[in-house]
Amino acid sequence: MIRWLPAMLLLLGGYALSAEASSAVPAKRGFSVMRYLQPGNVLKTIRTVRYQEHRLDAEMWLHTLRLIDASHVLADALKAVLHSPDGRETRISARNAVYDLDAEMIRSEGEAMLDDSQFTAVGTGFSLDVNTKRGFLIGPVRTTFSVRGAAATQP
Repeated sequence: MIRWLPAMLLLLGGYALSAEASSAVPAKRGFSVMRYLQPGNVLKTIRTVRYQEHRLDAEMWLHTLRLIDASHVLADALKAVLHSPDGRETRISARNAVYDLDAEMIRSEGEAMLDDSQFTAVGTGFSLDVNTKRGFLIGPVRTTFSVRGAAATQP
């Protein structure tokens, strides 16, 4: 098999962090290209995007992606940006994470960071629901808040 074929299939045949499944694709969502790969296959230097209602919703960069089984992939050097409708961005990074395609959950162990314009939080892992964009950091967690645009008041 040609070496670049799995990466091309990922770009053309699948998308990560899927919010809606095509009518041609079964109910299972996520990396649809995985049906063409065997457990243990590795894809390198991956970038995926997700659009929702013609608006950029999420971006994700991975150094490597390893297929564990039909429902789980292991990502190394994960970096993601979640875009909100009001223009706010939340950046997520982790050394490694497992994406459960059935549950549509990303779980990481090891240092993980969440960052946006108002806070930075670093923990020992995280769990994130891909569809709701809600999750939690595993502790101990160190959080830094910043207040921007707040008017200074004097007594």
